[in-house]
Amino acid sequence: MTKFLSSDQNYFSLLEISCDFEVDLEAVRETFLSLQRKFHPDQFSASDESEQLAALHSSSLLNDAYETISSPLKRAAYLLGLSGIDVEQTSQKDLGMELLMEQMELREVLGSLPDGEQGLEELETLQNVVSEKVASCQLEFGKALAKNDLLGSKRLYHKLQFLIKLTTEITEDEDRRLGLG
Repeated sequence: MTKFLSSDQNYFSLLEISCDFEVDLEAVRETFLSLQRKFHPDQFSASDESEQLAALHSSSLLNDAYETISSPLKRAAYLLGLSGIDVEQTSQKDLGMELLMEQMELREVLGSLPDGEQGLEELETLQNVVSEKVASCQLEFGKALAKNDLLGSKRLYHKLQFLIKLTTEITEDEDRRLGLG
């Protein structure tokens, strides 16, 4: 009889990786695909109903784990949740004045870009700046979490959340300017 996956396992153990922010996404993908082949419900079509349900549950858990671990933002939130930090509970204290000012400044830059080709060039420059900030924030988050600085990690999570949302808005603005959206 097959040993199926359990909801009691955290996503990192399901995907057979260490519980860290820094992960090898290619290794995660390979493990996910291997486990998905093993537990895919089609593999159990001739089995009894309880095994079919267990396979469906295992496959669903793997999909959730892979989606969470593959996204830096979801992975950060999940790691904080494992440490008892609810990222949905946010106060201005959690954000800090520096982050609020940075948000205002970057949104002001985005909102004041000129139309036309010059605006596209400036939009690309802004996208590059924000991408560098995302990479830096991810690095800082990993370090803060490794030091068990949960308050700092939560602040960095919210900064990362803002930066990723801003990246999406920049892409949408670019698509709009190019007539794609």
